[in-house]
Amino acid sequence: MTAHPSILVVDDDEASRYVKARVLESQGFAVEQAGTGERALDSIAAKEPDLVLLDVKLPGIDGIEACRIIKKRWPMVFVLHTSAAYRRPSDRTRGLDSGADGYLAEPVEPGELVANVRSLLRIRQVENELRFAVERNQMLLREVQHRTSNNLQLVVSFLNLEQRSLSDPHAKERIKAVMQRVHALAAVHRHLYSRGSVDRINFGSYVEALAADIANATAQKLVMLRSYADPLWTDADRAVRLGLIVNELVTNAVKYAFAEGEGGQISLDMRTTGPNAAVLTIEDDGRGFSASAAAPGSTRSGLNLAQALAEQSDAELIRDQTTRGTRWRVILHDPEARKATQAPPG
Repeated sequence: MTAHPSILVVDDDEASRYVKARVLESQGFAVEQAGTGERALDSIAAKEPDLVLLDVKLPGIDGIEACRIIKKRWPMVFVLHTSAAYRRPSDRTRGLDSGADGYLAEPVEPGELVANVRSLLRIRQVENELRFAVERNQMLLREVQHRTSNNLQLVVSFLNLEQRSLSDPHAKERIKAVMQRVHALAAVHRHLYSRGSVDRINFGSYVEALAADIANATAQKLVMLRSYADPLWTDADRAVRLGLIVNELVTNAVKYAFAEGEGGQISLDMRTTGPNAAVLTIEDDGRGFSASAAAPGSTRSGLNLAQALAEQSDAELIRDQTTRGTRWRVILHDPEARKATQAPPG
């Protein structure tokens, strides 16, 4: 808000409008005037004021409708209704329901008018300060997300250098698995930063990108990845855990589902079943779970990790029986719905 708050006085009665304007100008306010609702809207569009002193009874667009339009187009502009014709409690209720921030029945003493205007402007000042603080905190959190993502990518680079210096194939594979997990963590922070969010992420777009990264980094050219995911917004902590589950399942499929030189397909499909719930299916058409688990260099530690993460994420990890290949389903329950069903009776 400026040092001299701007006020638009709207009243079709020229004498009444003049008196209100002079009273407010005498208190240091910058005042503009309009005689109709249409002119008031044009004036606000040209120079958005801090507050509109809006008479209810106007020709053309009346004050009630004008207030609705103002609050829709310029929600940060405060509106103080005034009226000499509509003085009943029901009239005040109608005005406030239209979005007005205050309502004065005329005639009103100059001191009362100024006091109401100052009261609303104080509220506006506090709201502006709070909004600025929130925006600043969000900007700082986005910067933290960005730096965290960069630092995690740096960790991946260090691990990559360490891997190159190793001669033990088993040790190299373990380092590679750690690198992929760190990369999955970094991807969450990258998504939060790039999409302007500080604590919630579209898990659908994140998991598609994550699966593609895994396939590009580790898959044979003969193995194809197909993915589709409905949008599903969730908090960052849950997205990290679920992302690690996807990382383990897709990585295992890439590494162990197909014999050397053998082609095939891995599919990732996520369909929402509610506002915060979905079923995520990861399936391959390879040689099956038993054969994959027995493949040289394979380990169940990743699956144990995935199971533990599912238990922490309001999710179930289920392996389905199939005639060929392996199919995993991750059932993502709605955390709020589960809390409601588990809450003790009041």
